[in-house]
Amino acid sequence: MYRKHSEFLLYWAPLLGFAPPVVNEKSVRKILIASGVDNGITMGIKHRNASPSRENGTAAPKFSRLRRHISRRAGSERGSSLVEFAIVLPLLMLVTTGIFAFGFALNNYLELTNAVNIGAELLAVSRGNTDNPCQTAMDAVYNAAPNLAQGSLAFTFLFTPSTGGSSTSFTGGSTECSATGSTGASAYMQQGYSVEVVATYPCTLVGYGFNLGCSLTANVTEIVQ
Repeated sequence: MYRKHSEFLLYWAPLLGFAPPVVNEKSVRKILIASGVDNGITMGIKHRNASPSRENGTAAPKFSRLRRHISRRAGSERGSSLVEFAIVLPLLMLVTTGIFAFGFALNNYLELTNAVNIGAELLAVSRGNTDNPCQTAMDAVYNAAPNLAQGSLAFTFLFTPSTGGSSTSFTGGSTECSATGSTGASAYMQQGYSVEVVATYPCTLVGYGFNLGCSLTANVTEIVQ
């Protein structure tokens, strides 16, 4: 019994933050008598104060080894997390910048489509009101798309007779498109003709690790009124 209680005191006192007592038969016997545990039997007690870890109040050796193991494991996990982050970071940057680049291109496309629609509608009701229908439609597109560079926009106008047949094409800004008489686009501004306005605008998808060129195209067909 003495042996069990002395071993209990020596083992748990350092873990609880108490200085280990000086253990001998006399001191343990006094503790057990005071606590009412002693039954009067005297047993030999193995001296346990020889351990350096007990003298300076540190934890038991096996708990020290456990703490060292946990520390090494935590350090290893932190290192592996950094490696994983370094591997995933380029992919994350690629996806993030790609989303932003695609968003800008999509915004330009929506603005271009809306502007071309406005220009085609204005052109369809401009019969007899303009000698240069191409420029009329182009100016409407410019005003409806202020965020697009005017110099980068390219236009094509296709006029098709109401009875069918081949279409006549004019390039925006060309002398043929602005010419008067039977050779210009105004000669095809006849009621019932269909006019198709095609506009193209360059775009660039720039992101982390890539730079891709692209072209945005919008076309709208209206009937000349």
